[in-house]
Amino acid sequence: MSEQITTILKKKLEDLTTYGGLDAETRRNALKEELQYYVLNFICHHTEYKSWIMYGGSALRIIHGLDRMSVDLDFEISHAVTEEFLEELKKEIEKHFLNTYGAGTDFMTAKITTGRGLLLKFHVGEELSFGHSSKQVHVKIDLNHFVASETVTERRPINRDQLSFVIITYNMSALMASKLAAIFLRGTRGVDKAVYQEKGRDIYDLLWYMDKKVVPDFDYLTAKGIDAKDPRALFDKLTLQMNKVSDKNLEQDLEPLFVNKTF
Repeated sequence: MSEQITTILKKKLEDLTTYGGLDAETRRNALKEELQYYVLNFICHHTEYKSWIMYGGSALRIIHGLDRMSVDLDFEISHAVTEEFLEELKKEIEKHFLNTYGAGTDFMTAKITTGRGLLLKFHVGEELSFGHSSKQVHVKIDLNHFVASETVTERRPINRDQLSFVIITYNMSALMASKLAAIFLRGTRGVDKAVYQEKGRDIYDLLWYMDKKVVPDFDYLTAKGIDAKDPRALFDKLTLQMNKVSDKNLEQDLEPLFVNKTF
């Protein structure tokens, strides 16, 4: 058990009491966000992994102040995500948490998600009693082998409590393009026996970009295999897909991602 990290998580739960009686899933997501910083601190100080390009909702949340929580850490990397590579990553992150925070397998275990990354399971339920049926808080590292050679990247310094590191990410235009790509390329998914084409969080994030008048990086979309020669046709297609999203899907997907429920 890591006393240092547990103390931070307990303080987070205390801070959440100002929002009233939050449901267990929202509290669990808030703890997940705190743990993300410890995972990022490992990645961004590693000689090899620090070159990974962070994107997705967590990049928006941590770097640009998106007002919803994000559950996964998404990166695009320059080589194939092999089983051998993931085994080495698993060993290194387990060693890091043990040596740096005294966090053995009683506190954190890592599981390989084939071809995608790692699922880190933090066994904090008994100690924290945050009300969820699961006694674990999961942080997922999702890796995608993709190189967008024409896309601009940025280095962003992050400071959080005692942690300080630099994240490499895409510029805002490419981040928006990556969100569009996620919408166009994502398949259907099942939620309570219903099947939805999109995630509500994708729509929310896209509206966030539009509110900031961000123009997507069309070179990035082309590199993803999406026809971006005619922006008007692209956005017409996007509008059709957005209109398919039900209010129920939006609410189900977004509700646990806000501690302030006035969204």
